[in-house]
Amino acid sequence: SYMFSQCYSLQSIPQLDTSRGKNFSYMFSQCYSLQSIPQLDTSLGENFSDMFYLCCSLQSIPQLDTSMGKNFQTVFDHCFSLQSIPQLNTSKGTDFRSMFYGCCSLQSIPQLNTSEGTNFSDMFYGCYSLQSIPQLNTSKGTNFSSMFSQCYSLQSIPQLDTSLGENFSYMFSYCFSLQSIPQLD
Repeated sequence: SYMFSQCYSLQSIPQLDTSRGKNFSYMFSQCYSLQSIPQLDTSLGENFSDMFYLCCSLQSIPQLDTSMGKNFQTVFDHCFSLQSIPQLNTSKGTDFRSMFYGCCSLQSIPQLNTSEGTNFSDMFYGCYSLQSIPQLNTSKGTNFSSMFSQCYSLQSIPQLDTSLGENFSYMFSYCFSLQSIPQLD
């Protein structure tokens, strides 16, 4: 973790052998100028929190093996230029808090397996350009606060299982384009 954290002027990364890595948290955090990421072996990775936090210049992410990942908190937080997300295996993920926070250039999100997720707070906060959300399994979710807050372009929300939900504060605040909300259970 923190391998290249705060390398503000770094624009590219050489090919790395990360085949034994389990903790990728903060690996590229605050690499403001980083424009590309090489293919990484993340097959043993369990912690991806803040991996690309504040990578303001990144427009895309390579395909990552996240099949062992449990923590996806703030992994793409404030990636302002990120235009697409590759398909990610998030089947073991429990924490999705602020995963795409402030990804204002993202227009869509791939299908994510969130069946083990408990914390969805701020997951899409400030995703101004996001026009749609895929179906998410939120049956174990307890925290939904500000999940879609400031998603200005979002027109609809898929059906969500919120039966275990405890915190719903600001869940849909400033969703100016929302035309309907599904029945929340």
